[in-house]
Amino acid sequence: MLRSIKDDYEISEIKYAIEITEKAVYELIWNSVSGKDTWALKKWLDSRLIELGAVDHSFDSTINFTRGPRRQYGIIKHDDILCVDVGVRVKSGYCSDMGRTWPVTLDLQAKDFLNRIARAQEDGIKNIR
Repeated sequence: MLRSIKDDYEISEIKYAIEITEKAVYELIWNSVSGKDTWALKKWLDSRLIELGAVDHSFDSTINFTRGPRRQYGIIKHDDILCVDVGVRVKSGYCSDMGRTWPVTLDLQAKDFLNRIARAQEDGIKNIR
């Protein structure tokens, strides 16, 4: 029960971990273009997180393809949809965990897929409450 209450220091560490992770993932999304290799992007992401201030990774990050046959690494094509699972550890020991999904090209199928993801998340939040 005591761990459910965070003090100002803990909240600042959580915000810091989120800031690092969000910045690196945002850069990853902009660098995820046709012809790039997702293994190289994963290695870049891992090092970028450290450059931005993480002391380590919470777990081994992954970049996956979500459209078509599920595969973890390979060359990006214009109609791919990618997802990342990533987390960092900051000096205090706090560990973050973030997942994001994005299309390389925003076509109608990708919009429909992303809308379904958003609706599922909204339903999950509503049902938790």
